[in-house]
Amino acid sequence: MRRGERSVAERALVPASQFPVGCVLRARAGRLVSGVNVEPHADAAAPAEWSHVLCAERNALGTACSYGLLGAAADEEGAAADANSAADDDSASPALFLSCREDANGSPCGACRQLLVELLPGGVLWMDRAPETPPERARPSDLLPGSFRGTALSQRAPNA
Repeated sequence: MRRGERSVAERALVPASQFPVGCVLRARAGRLVSGVNVEPHADAAAPAEWSHVLCAERNALGTACSYGLLGAAADEEGAAADANSAADDDSASPALFLSCREDANGSPCGACRQLLVELLPGGVLWMDRAPETPPERARPSDLLPGSFRGTALSQRAPNA
């Protein structure tokens, strides 16, 4: 199950919160991409600006897109692979392995949930939380029921 997300979390840049989060994304091609949360430097004179934090999940998802492992190009490649795999076979599905060891209830923020729904709709999310709890499995849609998926926008007629 684990793909090194705990050791990746140790590389998180968290000077203000001291709340390391790390993840490893397994793309359709079996390629692994890691991500950590990155915070701006903060001190008493300049407290952290939380809207500038780059979450581990979005870090890994964006990197995977930049390598063509997620998004339109990967969707074309993955369609054939998905047709040949069992519907419930987690080893064939894209997956995100998340380590948030400081919080037994830690889970992706709202922005990360939305991006997971859009970029990993059929994927699996494994959340490795506090040391005494086993990893929890979820689908992105489980974390954001009724999410916006953009289909309403694609059905709109262009403005004339």
